[in-house]
Amino acid sequence: VEDAFGQKCQIARSTTGQRFFSRAVNQYFARLFLAAVEASRQRGVDLSLSRFDLFHGHLFVTPDGVLGLLLHAQEYPAWNAETFPVPLGFCQADSSLQFNATRMDARNMLWVLSPACEDPHSFPSLSARFTGVLSVLDCSAGSLLYEKMVMDGLQIVRTVNEADFGYILAD
Repeated sequence: VEDAFGQKCQIARSTTGQRFFSRAVNQYFARLFLAAVEASRQRGVDLSLSRFDLFHGHLFVTPDGVLGLLLHAQEYPAWNAETFPVPLGFCQADSSLQFNATRMDARNMLWVLSPACEDPHSFPSLSARFTGVLSVLDCSAGSLLYEKMVMDGLQIVRTVNEADFGYILAD
């Protein structure tokens, strides 16, 4: 991903990325990432698809069987002695993403999938069979989500843990 290997940056647990077997599922998730960027822009937060900003999500299932995806944007802001003195390792090297508190407050996006009908075989496409709800989470200081969901020690980067929603299926 964008010269990550050249910077000794391993973004995922393995050195290779995996696609879903179904092209329709791959396309669905690609559109979901584009929708996340648009949803953030509508909220006044400018995100981009890049290895420093939005590039991955954490797939989970709730105990009652609801499938969800937690997206993290603003993943690797550039180190700056005054505005972001947080060393994030090799993946932060050469980051052009400047730290911005407003963007960081909205870095967590939650997508939840639900069946659109009783008989999923009655529709020809994945997007017709399922509907999803995408929300930009407000994790600004003082918000309920900041107080209850942001991980201890990670307040500056506002990280919400996907395990808080259910069982982790994939990154």
